[in-house]
Amino acid sequence: MTLIFSAIALITLAITVRVRKTIAYFVFAAGLAIIIAFLGLLYRAIRFTI
Repeated sequence: MTLIFSAIALITLAITVRVRKTIAYFVFAAGLAIIIAFLGLLYRAIRFTI
């Protein structure tokens, strides 16, 4: 009984860590995309100004 419970706890923990890691990757990718878009807009604005 204890073994089954600890196995379920381990699996739940593994899933949670994986999901959290996936969410972290999505947040990182979104942040990177926003930064790249912002730099692109900034570059375009500077080019048109000069």
